[in-house]
Amino acid sequence: MLYVWRGDQRDLALRLRIAELRRQTGGWREALKLLRDAKADFPPHAEQIQTRMRDMFGTLIHDDGAASIKPLDFVALVEENADLLPPGTEDAALENRLAERLLALDLPKRADQVLTKLMKAAPTPQGRAGLGTRLAELRLREDDPAGAVAALSASSMPNPDADLLETRALIGADATSRLGDTPTAMEMLSGLRSPAAFAAKAGILERAQDWPAAKQALTDLVGLTIPPTGDLDDQQKRVLLRLATAAARGGDDASLATLGTREDGRMGTGPVADMFRLLTADPVRGIGDLKRAKQEIGLVRALPAGLKALQAQTTTQ
Repeated sequence: MLYVWRGDQRDLALRLRIAELRRQTGGWREALKLLRDAKADFPPHAEQIQTRMRDMFGTLIHDDGAASIKPLDFVALVEENADLLPPGTEDAALENRLAERLLALDLPKRADQVLTKLMKAAPTPQGRAGLGTRLAELRLREDDPAGAVAALSASSMPNPDADLLETRALIGADATSRLGDTPTAMEMLSGLRSPAAFAAKAGILERAQDWPAAKQALTDLVGLTIPPTGDLDDQQKRVLLRLATAAARGGDDASLATLGTREDGRMGTGPVADMFRLLTADPVRGIGDLKRAKQEIGLVRALPAGLKALQAQTTTQ
C-alpha cells in the first residue's frame, strides 16, 4: 500500500504504522530509517516525527531492545541516529546506558568512532562530559593515554557534579601517569580521599616505583576499606598483599612485621595468602628458624601453579 498512495495524511499514517510494526518485530534500524524519510517528506510534521523517533530510540536503549541486535548493526544504528539524544539533562541515564552498551561490544575502534560522534552531538554540556568520559575510558582501556586526555579535554565543562568530577580526575590521572608525568597525575588526585582515589594513587606510585609513597597510599586505602576484625574477601586480601609488597620493596621491615602479626590469621589459604606470608615472614636468624624456612621454600615452589590458577580466575571474572 505504501507505494500506491503518496503525499497526504493517509500516506504519513501508513508510514508511521509500518515503523511501529517494524519496531515491534525487532527491526529498529529499519523503523528509524522509515521515520527519518517521513520527516524529510513531510516538513509540516517534522517536529512530531522527530519526537516519535527520539521516543523510539530511548525505548531501544532503556528497555534493552538493543540486546537482540548484532553488534555491527547496533553500532551502525547509533551512528545513523546520533541526533536523537535527549535535548535536556533529565535523561542522562539514556546516554549512560548507550555508552555502556557501546563499551561492552568487542569493537573498540567502531565504538570509539561512535562515541566521538555522540560526544560532539550531545545537546548539553553534562551529556558531552559524560560521553567524553566514557570515550576516555575506552581509549585508556585500549592503551591510548594520549587519546584519553584528548577526549577529556574535548568534553570539559564548568562545575560538573562531584561523581563525574572524580571519575574524570581518576581517568585523567591514570592517562597522565602513563604518559610519564607522575607529579601532574598525583596533583590531579590531591584533593580526593575516596577508596577509588587512594587505589588510583597507589597504582600510579607503584608504576613509578615510588614505594614509600605507594605504601602510604595503600595504608590509607586499607584504613578506608578493610575492617579491623572479621573475615576478608578476595579483594581485601589483594589490597593487603599490595601493601606488603610496597613495604618490602621499600625496605620497611617494621611495617612488614606489624602487617604480618596483625593480618596473617585472616588471610586464609591460596596464592595471595602464600605470597603475603612470604613477604611478611621474619628473616632466618638461626638454626631454630630452619624449619620455618623449609616451609617457606615449599610455598615458593607451589606459587607458580597457584598464581597461574589465580590469573585464570581473574580473567574469567
